Amino acid sequence: MQPVFTDPIEEQFRQHLQAFPGDVEGRLKLGAHLLNAGRSDDALAQFKVILKRQPKHQPALNGKALAHARKGEFSQALTAMRKALAGAPSEPRLWVNYGNILKDDGYPEEAISAYRKALSFDGKLVGASLGLGNCAATLGRIEEAIAAYDQALDANPLYARAFYALT
Repeated sequence: MQPVFTDPIEEQFRQHLQAFPGDVEGRLKLGAHLLNAGRSDDALAQFKVILKRQPKHQPALNGKALAHARKGEFSQALTAMRKALAGAPSEPRLWVNYGNILKDDGYPEEAISAYRKALSFDGKLVGASLGLGNCAATLGRIEEAIAAYDQALDANPLYARAFYALT
């Protein structure tokens, strides 16, 4: 019989939520932890509990979108992300995540628009610049890609992925 691995961080969150089942932030953190651990279905369950109580909760909608995207369920991911953006249209990180989902779903041109929107709110978002550069490169727009990678390097000169993309 193989030993059962238990995640001590997950156990702490679950114990906390047993004592405080209405703690939205605790449940959100558990969902994010599960998502980062590659457990999209379990994360999705946590985000859905929050959304049942607060249907417009942007961080839970974002988490739900990311969980669906990791499962390859892009239609559900895009629906959830659009709801999140409707409630927080000036949140640049939501636009980056929206761009990432569009890119992964095979829509590089639309993803570029989302990354540009993110950069219009925060020009130093390296993830937006890299996503824009990668999509531009995919579309054969090399000068645009180089400009985006340069922007990522300007925002954070130590960001190696941008540097390697240029070489």
